[in-house]
Amino acid sequence: MPASNVLNPLLEKQALQQLGDLDAIPAPIASLLRVVSATYDRFQRDRQLLERAMDLSSDELLAVNARLREERDHQAEMLVDLQEEIARREVAETALRNSKQLLTQLLEAVPVGVLVVDRSGSTYYVNRMAKTICGMTREEFTLDLLTEKFKLFVRDTRAHYPTDQLPVVRALIGESSMIDDLDLVQDGQVIPLQSWAAPVYSSDGTIEYAISAFADISGRLAVEEALRRAKDDADAAARAKSEFLANMSHEIRTPMNGVIGMTSLLLDTALTYEQQDFVNVIRSSGESLLTIINDILDFSKIEARKLVLERHPFDLRQCLEDALDLLVPAASAKGLELLLHVEHDVPQIIVSDVTRVRQVIVNLLSNAIKFTPAGEVSVHVTAEHLPRDLFKIVIQVRDTGIGIPADRMNLLFESFSQVDASITRKYGGTGLGLAISHQLSELLGGGLTVTSAPGVGSTFACTLVAPAGEAEKRPDTGELAGKRVLIVDDNVTNLRILALQTSAWGMRPETASSGEEALTRLAGEPFDLALFDMQMPGMDGLALARAVGSRDGLADMPIVLLSSIGQNLTHDRSIIHAWLSKPVKSEYLRRTIAEACRVPLSTPRLPSESPPPAALASRAGTRILLAEDNAINQKVATKMLENMGHRVDVVANGLEVLDALDRIVYDIVLMDMMMPEMDGLTATRQVRARSSR
Repeated sequence: MPASNVLNPLLEKQALQQLGDLDAIPAPIASLLRVVSATYDRFQRDRQLLERAMDLSSDELLAVNARLREERDHQAEMLVDLQEEIARREVAETALRNSKQLLTQLLEAVPVGVLVVDRSGSTYYVNRMAKTICGMTREEFTLDLLTEKFKLFVRDTRAHYPTDQLPVVRALIGESSMIDDLDLVQDGQVIPLQSWAAPVYSSDGTIEYAISAFADISGRLAVEEALRRAKDDADAAARAKSEFLANMSHEIRTPMNGVIGMTSLLLDTALTYEQQDFVNVIRSSGESLLTIINDILDFSKIEARKLVLERHPFDLRQCLEDALDLLVPAASAKGLELLLHVEHDVPQIIVSDVTRVRQVIVNLLSNAIKFTPAGEVSVHVTAEHLPRDLFKIVIQVRDTGIGIPADRMNLLFESFSQVDASITRKYGGTGLGLAISHQLSELLGGGLTVTSAPGVGSTFACTLVAPAGEAEKRPDTGELAGKRVLIVDDNVTNLRILALQTSAWGMRPETASSGEEALTRLAGEPFDLALFDMQMPGMDGLALARAVGSRDGLADMPIVLLSSIGQNLTHDRSIIHAWLSKPVKSEYLRRTIAEACRVPLSTPRLPSESPPPAALASRAGTRILLAEDNAINQKVATKMLENMGHRVDVVANGLEVLDALDRIVYDIVLMDMMMPEMDGLTATRQVRARSSR
């Protein structure tokens, strides 16, 4: 290598002056020159650095030194932080490893198969139970192999289960789903499965995995099947029992009708007083037994699910008034007040089963009268308008009886149970009345509840839901508007009810709770009418009427007497204009008041009212066909109808009914339902079909 390529320029210049051509320098000398040149270069750099250092001030040297120390300290802190971060990461990695290990142990221990696949369908994780259920290793566990190795069926139809509908497949497209009707068939063995799957998303919102869990539900299905068979057996036993009770109740009721009917006929014959007493006891006992049988029959029908409700429009107030009429003798015998109040917003006509509604109310009223030694039993009806023109109607039956202890309330609606079931119990009964009423209330769309306190009384609330029917024209009460009426009754509830009723007709009611208070009121502005209760302490209604009649200016005021013990047919018409039995029916009271005030009635009799007994009696001589297979009932019904003056022919089944109608024209057919050969319903349908031709 030429010496000129390696020497310092200054050294090269001196060498040229001393040695001439540099390229001609021998190699050893050239090497020496190069070493000298390098040494010279270092000397020059050191000299330059020294010169620059000498130019710096002491303050600048201190600042540089401080910066160097700060840099050293910062690097030391960074080193410490780095060491701490490394330690934290080691702890986190250890915890993560432990967590993964715990999660793996849990997944391996759960009694369901767990499968995790990535977005391509490759197996990411599979637990031991999944491999056990499917009999596959992890390497074999792919979706393609799953569908190839196994036969998957819909449990009920045995159709092949679509692969694209498997939960794990649907999870890969973002759908969470569960199926429990999947049967897996492996080597001829059917394994019922329940499977669930959901997608697992990455941080950017894309689906990264699908996780699926599936379980062998053979044990669960076996238990469910055993429970179903046990339930079916229990239902069959209950139906058999209920059908047996229903049949037995019907078979017992038929001869009981004969006993009661024959005793009624016997009472129409010439009997001594003692014989009449014996026959009355027989009839009363028979009616009590028939009531028990009817309860058992209704209960059996409900238990056997054979009770079918009818849906027809009916007048709700009239239904309630009819129920009260049935209980008037029992209430009068105990001196109880029977009261009814229907709020003005309750629909007049509803569509439901009038027979079952009346049955529930009669049961509740009978129960209230039985357990009320003194005071009153009242019925209060309210309504709430629901969507779709439905009404929630609440019928409350309140009494002032002995009440029910709190620890016995749970027995009220249980079948064959009573609040007092001891051998010394004071009150009888089967324990079915409230249970039947409770079930009927539920069938009517509502329910039955009770509130009670010992010594205070009880309130049973029957709720039913029904649509409103087309209401008949309500009576025009304009002719009574403005009439002043004085209402006298010691019962506060009855005073309020009568005041509300008369106010609804536009009248101006005033109330008094005693005869003395009434006489004070009558000394002021004159009244158009007075309503007096008969049973009042101190001065009863009749005595008050006589006192009013003896006063100047009051003799012409009409007085209507209200009584809980029946009508007195011998009352003095010059004192009492009318005598009505309580509970007073609203329409009867309106007509009586209109007649007493000499104002015309603007509406005729309501179509829903039954014709008077005299109208029925006037139809004597009617030709009647009686269809009844029981010989005793034939005799009873025939004798009763003949005593009314009718002509009666008797047949024993529906086929004989059709044959008789082909030969003779009858005014009325009385049809029994249960008859051999052809029942009454079938016969009635065929009779109607013939008449429509």
